[in-house]
Amino acid sequence: MILRTASLVVPLLVAASLNSPASAADVLPVTDGTIYSTNTAITNQYIATSSSLRGALEFAALDTSKFASFQLALNPYALPLGDLTVAIYGYGNADGAITGDDYNAGTLLGTLTLPVNLGYGQDAFFDATDFVRNVPGEFFGFNLRTDSGGDTFSSLEYNYGKPSRLVVTVVPEPSTYALLLMTSAGALWWARRRR
Repeated sequence: MILRTASLVVPLLVAASLNSPASAADVLPVTDGTIYSTNTAITNQYIATSSSLRGALEFAALDTSKFASFQLALNPYALPLGDLTVAIYGYGNADGAITGDDYNAGTLLGTLTLPVNLGYGQDAFFDATDFVRNVPGEFFGFNLRTDSGGDTFSSLEYNYGKPSRLVVTVVPEPSTYALLLMTSAGALWWARRRR
């Protein structure tokens, strides 16, 4: 009976753990803010976008080998959202400071379409994995642009519990899998030995 139970339970545990999602973690920007068309940058406020404003977030470089994916998470600080389409530009930066020179910085990575019903504290995600894995330098940034209406996103200083940030998926260490397999093998050995 024990052997039959062990032979059913152990493979299920192994399959469940190998198919379970990796854990996620938040990476906060080193700075964030708004860049005005007059080449002025303000970093102690929310992140604003419009036809003449650019939102910006800058992060310290990461050891990308430890992570499976990188999602830029934006959440509103003010409603209603004026433009549900946000163009996301990515750029490398040597100093990790947002300046007026970053107004037109970056290469278009893609467009994030915000959900119509996105509310306070709710995130919209943009997959930035390829960019983060390949960007050179000690710091990198995202330049947020909208065309028609203005959007205001949470920042380090102004947020409803969590700022706009990177959400990274952690790759499980190989030792985790080794420990799981050793435990399973031990359970099988114990079950056979008892028979």
